[in-house]
Amino acid sequence: MPYIEGLGTKMKLTKAFTKSIHYMLGTVLEERARFFKKLYDEVSNGPSIKQRYVDIGAGKLINTKVFGEDFEEIYALDVKFADLQSQEPKTRFIVGDAQAVPLKAGTADLVSMFSVIEHLPSPQKALCEAMWLLRPGGELIIQAPNPLFPVDLHTGLPNPFFIPRFARKTFLKALGYSNWLNNVYSHPKEKDLTKWLSGTMKLTGVRRVVYPSHFVPKRVRAIYNFLAKTRFLNLVPLSYLYVYKVIR
Repeated sequence: MPYIEGLGTKMKLTKAFTKSIHYMLGTVLEERARFFKKLYDEVSNGPSIKQRYVDIGAGKLINTKVFGEDFEEIYALDVKFADLQSQEPKTRFIVGDAQAVPLKAGTADLVSMFSVIEHLPSPQKALCEAMWLLRPGGELIIQAPNPLFPVDLHTGLPNPFFIPRFARKTFLKALGYSNWLNNVYSHPKEKDLTKWLSGTMKLTGVRRVVYPSHFVPKRVRAIYNFLAKTRFLNLVPLSYLYVYKVIR
C-alpha cells in the first residue's frame, strides 16, 4: 500500500476503506435512486409533459429506470455501457459525450445528471447541451458533490480541492491516486451552475443530500450518525440536488 511521507510521519492509505464505501453504495443503488426521487418530488411535480426523459451519465441505469417510470420515451447516454441493452428494451441507448449530445434540440421534457458534472472537463458546455435539449417548461436535475465536504466520496481521501493547486498533484501521487485528476475536474458550486444556466433556466429548488445511515459502511456508521446528530451534515452535506426549469 502507498504511504504519505511528510514532516517525519507516515500514513498508511487503506484502499479497503474506499472499496467498502463503493461496495455499500452498490448494494443500495435502487434505494438511493428512490431517495433522490423523493428529494426531487419535494421540489417539483415534474414537467407538465412527460414524453421524453434523457439521463446523461446513466451508468447502470438505476436512476434512469426510477426517474423514467412515467415517461413514454427514455434515453440513456454514457461513454460506454455494459451489456444492458437486452435487459432494458424500453430504453434507447446513446454512447456519447455529455458535452456533445446527439439529440435534437427542444425534444426533452426532463434531463438529469447524477454524479456527472464533476467528471466533465467542460461542465459549462455540458449544461448548455442540457439546456439545448429541453423544451419550454422542461426541467434539469443536477446532483453534484458539495465542494466544502471534507472527504472526497470517489476515493475516501481528504478532499483534494482543499489542497493548494500547486501541491495537489504531488499529494495525489503520494497517495497512489494520481489518475484522480484525470477523472474529477472540478466541484462546481450553486452560483456557478446558476450563472451558466442564467437567461434560459431558473433554479426552482435545492435539497441537501444526507444519506440514511444504512447507506454508509458499518465501520464508519457511528461517526456518520454522530455528525448527523450534531447537525454537521445539515450544514455540510455530502452533496446537493438542484432542480432548474426552462423559462424561455
